[in-house]
Amino acid sequence: MEQILANIRNDKRVIVGATLSELNSGNINEIYKIVKEANVKGLGFSFFTPQINESSISNTLLDDMIRDIKVLKASDPEFILVSDKMLETIKYKRHIKNCVLRKGFVVSYAPNLSRKVPCILGEGIDCSNCGCVIPVSAHCLKIIDIETLKMLRKVFS
Repeated sequence: MEQILANIRNDKRVIVGATLSELNSGNINEIYKIVKEANVKGLGFSFFTPQINESSISNTLLDDMIRDIKVLKASDPEFILVSDKMLETIKYKRHIKNCVLRKGFVVSYAPNLSRKVPCILGEGIDCSNCGCVIPVSAHCLKIIDIETLKMLRKVFS
């Protein structure tokens, strides 16, 4: 990890994307501090998407993680790159029905150059518990959430 931090330190082109799960749910503040000290452009969040036979993040734990992210966002809104609507979308699974990844708008390949299906996460995932930021962001853009639009404009500027 030290080498990764050395490679990205002070690079304002870098956005760190942290995937939150049961294993690291208690470390959101520590993740923020490490990434903030690296002096990069920002920090975004996704949530663990389980395989079909794996357990998903409980609703209680998801609520706790969302609360922690909102606290960080309130204290550092320019650095935390997630909108309130994105967090709400994750919580209520609003992005799942019309997932842009399952519809093939984004294509991903494995190292052996085989196409990953049904989406970039590959075979066997539990789409009903998707925590991927791509369909979440796409949903928020589709419903024309201004905060998400502004945040994504910053990401891609």
